[in-house]
Amino acid sequence: MNPYASNPYMMILKADPDRYINRTAPAILALIKAAEGSVAFLWCFRVLDCLVQIASGSAVQSPVGVLLSLLPWEIAQLILPNAIAPSGTVGKILGCAAAACVLIALVCLAAEAVAAILLRFALPALGARWFTYTRKGTLAVCVLFTACVVISAVMQAYSVFKAGFSIELAVLYPVIVQLILILLLAVRIAYHRGAAVVMKAIDYEFRLGFKETGMAEHKLGLCSFLLGLICLAAAVQLFRHSMRTYAAVFAVLSVKFFAVLNSWQFFSQCHR
Repeated sequence: MNPYASNPYMMILKADPDRYINRTAPAILALIKAAEGSVAFLWCFRVLDCLVQIASGSAVQSPVGVLLSLLPWEIAQLILPNAIAPSGTVGKILGCAAAACVLIALVCLAAEAVAAILLRFALPALGARWFTYTRKGTLAVCVLFTACVVISAVMQAYSVFKAGFSIELAVLYPVIVQLILILLLAVRIAYHRGAAVVMKAIDYEFRLGFKETGMAEHKLGLCSFLLGLICLAAAVQLFRHSMRTYAAVFAVLSVKFFAVLNSWQFFSQCHR
């Protein structure tokens, strides 16, 4: 006897992941993540080299510097013309920890290129399970990287005030950049946490066949919207600076976050 036919409550609780996965927005998201993962894989070698140089003492790099090293020189100069130079053992530890975090995040991003294709086009159950691991890893290293930036910002602010308070922008600018980065990273942490919660729910539905009705509260929709706007604003500014290739990259990232927003909205509709 079919338990769904005999019990209407079972029909209500029956999951249908294909309904929210086999759509245009997830397909666009999967293709963008595939391209994103390919770039992340190539970046892994650059960050690994950066990590080795910091650990060996042949290079001095702050957490912000590690992040900016992934960007083209022209964009990095727009964001922070003067490098933040950490000093001492603490500065070296922060640089190494930040580089390790970025390296692990890039590895997870590269792995998600495969997971995204599996989830949308080939083996969705395997792709969903794969995502549960990569999302947890990405969230953990994002939190640790944010902690490194916070400590670096505190040290930078202390050195500024120790030398005598100054309202000159050239002196305060590195501290301001780090504070803005901390805010952006806070949004990213909330975004990664929301993505982890949703992917865990999707994996649950594939494995057990029932809807996930006890998801933890998260802000995936709001954070994906904010990140989409930020990437779109960055694309506009880069276009104004005649950096059209880089502007196109940020425009694509904006599309990715809005695709996440659309996917989440439909997912939530399916679970009302």
